Amino acid sequence: FDKGKRTFVQKIKQIIIPIMYLLMVNLVLSNNRDCPENFTANPQYPSSTPECYPDEFVFYSSTAIAYYYFYDAELNNVDISSEDWVGAFTCNDWDGNECISFGTCIGTRQWGACNSGDGCDVPVFGSDGSAYTEGYILAGEIPAFKIYDASSNTYIGAQASENIPWVYLDYPIINSLIANQEIIGCTDSQASNYDPSAT
Repeated sequence: FDKGKRTFVQKIKQIIIPIMYLLMVNLVLSNNRDCPENFTANPQYPSSTPECYPDEFVFYSSTAIAYYYFYDAELNNVDISSEDWVGAFTCNDWDGNECISFGTCIGTRQWGACNSGDGCDVPVFGSDGSAYTEGYILAGEIPAFKIYDASSNTYIGAQASENIPWVYLDYPIINSLIANQEIIGCTDSQASNYDPSAT
């Protein structure tokens, strides 16, 4: 009996010790990450990437997912850069086709992470009944989007050329995502606040 008990305890140790080691490594990595300024550590890293998100684009993954594919994303009529991000959100209030009150972040993608040159797909996570996805989008609801302009550290509400309701495992393809950012300044070159790109 004692020999059998020892063998059982040894087997348990062989299982538990590696698991504890992995948990400790995960904890160390998560507590020692050095995200850039204006970025927040991904709470699920390293199980999911990237390591850091723009501060307002942090979210938890869900087993309920769809991908919204955009051929093009523009800010003030200029293609966004590979350093910029697109975030998906629930919308608390719509004014026609425009979201005027954003809710929870439910997915994001850095534009340059797609590497296709022909657009980018943005994951949009839905509620799967877990506490982590409480308040996430439900079937039939329409996601809203924001663009994070890395060069100015600003978040701008963006409008998709089509508002397509969220459906589990769907892959809607949308022509464009357009955002317009107010740029304070004067287009008169003699002005003290001259900015040729001012709006």
